[in-house]
Amino acid sequence: MKFDLKTLNDVFFRACTGNDGPVMQTRDAAGKWQPITARQLYRRVHAFAAVLSEWGIGKGDRVAILSENRWEWAVTDFAVLALGAVDVPLYATLTAQQVAGMLADSGARLIVVSSAAQYEKVAAIRDQTKIEKIVVMDQTPRSGR
Repeated sequence: MKFDLKTLNDVFFRACTGNDGPVMQTRDAAGKWQPITARQLYRRVHAFAAVLSEWGIGKGDRVAILSENRWEWAVTDFAVLALGAVDVPLYATLTAQQVAGMLADSGARLIVVSSAAQYEKVAAIRDQTKIEKIVVMDQTPRSGR
């Protein structure tokens, strides 16, 4: 069998095309593993890519991801790549000032963070960057910022 895979999104589309079986797992609120099917993954990636596009994110734009390893990270990654934008992956353990430097150097316009704690880290240094929007993966009450 020969695979003609040149990009990460080639892998994504191969995994989602003609397959409705589980392609990843997530833990629910009770800590039990739940499958995410190829169709569900594709829909989530497509939906997030559409939102990013509506916000003006396109080819060559930088989108930072500040998160621990989780399924939403992969959705964000594939959505960004689908638009031809560039990922700026950041370790969740970085300090606010380290994040500020990396965001400023990368020119990222948008950042996706995992939690309220990561949001607060970015909000504190946002004025040192070109960040236009901060997206939080966790469901948290809106703070009005």
